[in-house]
Amino acid sequence: MPLRTPVKPKYKPIAPTNDANQQDKTRRGVAMLIMMVMAAYALYNVYLGSQTVLATNSFILGAQTASGTITRIEQVSGRAGGNYPVVTFQDNTGKTQTFTHHVGCGRRCPEANTPTTVYYDAANPQVASIEGFLNTWYPSIEYFGISFVALLGSGVAFLFTLPPRKDLPTK
Repeated sequence: MPLRTPVKPKYKPIAPTNDANQQDKTRRGVAMLIMMVMAAYALYNVYLGSQTVLATNSFILGAQTASGTITRIEQVSGRAGGNYPVVTFQDNTGKTQTFTHHVGCGRRCPEANTPTTVYYDAANPQVASIEGFLNTWYPSIEYFGISFVALLGSGVAFLFTLPPRKDLPTK
């Protein structure tokens, strides 16, 4: 019987690849990228929050106080929509100043003609704030809250970047 010569395949066989391992590396790489972006965003918000804290602290230390009255609640529509108190007070020169507060009051707005204490900058009385913890510190709290959520998301993304453990027993 004559020996047959082996037939060459038309295509070169592809070496088997470990698709699951490649997909796992890709997933970890994407998670690492998400983690780094969220951490950078969090650090940026920490920076903004710290600058806001410094500016607010500086404002409070140099602010004058005056008795004021919430004259009305202004409803603002659009992107920064909401209800904002409009406050009238007399500055240290005796001039009547009116400003719309920068922190909205939502559904729990005070009544018109409600007395309040106002902190204001003597050099620029239009830079003013109503007394109260949230009224004064809300922007700082907002930045630090965003930072906390972003850092929490970074931590969860970091957990996905860890390679699976090989030393655990299998079932």
